[in-house]
Amino acid sequence: MTNGSAPGTEIEMLDKWLMNQFVCPVDHSQLNRQENWFICTRDSRHRFPIADEIPVFLRSDIEHNQWWSEISLKSAQRIADGLEILEEPKWDGVSVHPHVQSIIDSTGGHLYRDCKGRLEEYPIPSIRVEATGENQILLDGGCNWGRWTFAAARAGIKSVGVDPSLGAVVAARQIRQQLNLPCTFFVGDCRWLPFAEGTFSNVFSYSVVQHFSKPNARVTIDEFRRLLRMDGECMVQMPNALGIRSLYHLLRRRFHAGKNFDVRYYTPWELRAMFREIFGNSKLTVDGFFGLGIQADDLRFMPLWNRLIIHASEALRAATAILPPLKNVADSLYVNCTRKPDN
Repeated sequence: MTNGSAPGTEIEMLDKWLMNQFVCPVDHSQLNRQENWFICTRDSRHRFPIADEIPVFLRSDIEHNQWWSEISLKSAQRIADGLEILEEPKWDGVSVHPHVQSIIDSTGGHLYRDCKGRLEEYPIPSIRVEATGENQILLDGGCNWGRWTFAAARAGIKSVGVDPSLGAVVAARQIRQQLNLPCTFFVGDCRWLPFAEGTFSNVFSYSVVQHFSKPNARVTIDEFRRLLRMDGECMVQMPNALGIRSLYHLLRRRFHAGKNFDVRYYTPWELRAMFREIFGNSKLTVDGFFGLGIQADDLRFMPLWNRLIIHASEALRAATAILPPLKNVADSLYVNCTRKPDN
């Protein structure tokens, strides 16, 4: 992976690099490839299918966070055994991918409800991760169609996206060819990732960990820490229980803790404590007010009322520099951590 190569070449190099990085997500031992399967060298019962060259690292021995993980695993196993063909959506390769058109309100936030099926370009925001050099490689945990993976690639950061949905990863791989961006994707579970310790310089995750039970969230954050190099940076978006829209949703569900794919809400103090216990440090910064997923870069996609919400969110975010306590009522927060030698 060298600077100056054409984007298409970088994509191929990243794909090859990724295939060489995988280890068993159960015990982190080496893997052997046998036809369309990765087989753990320590325990051959740990087998992971490769569906039309898409690695699928979903465990069959644990409970899945989402129902689509189990569907993706079963489909990938059948594809690897030649019993099924990987289905790719019919698409002209020029317009916005149909998967994005159908799911944008889930991946982009509630302001995108009126944009479903109407997008004329991909809503790829700016990522608040600094490009630091050639050796930088970012993992996007829970990427779906690759919105933030592509944001990192556009910022000059080589990036790897992982998601438990085979369909989402198929779409992401098609879109990266359309956009010709240096990134790569595979199917996996953020709780058990198939990499050796210290593989990545950055881990980023947006609107993902919030859907896990709190015990699973802790497992995931600890896995993110394991994958970081020393002085590597982790940035995870999380919902604030004290935000205005968050309180509205909590009130509607009578402050139930949440189940299945419900959002789990945390107070700022809970977030600091959880991440500090794992990383030894944590810092909160504001993502936005009045909801989750609100980005300044989304203005051009929005009708007037939604643009006003975005402007108000950005104004309050800027105001936190003068009034830091305001961050405690933001709906969406980033938790920023650095891996240090003592953790």
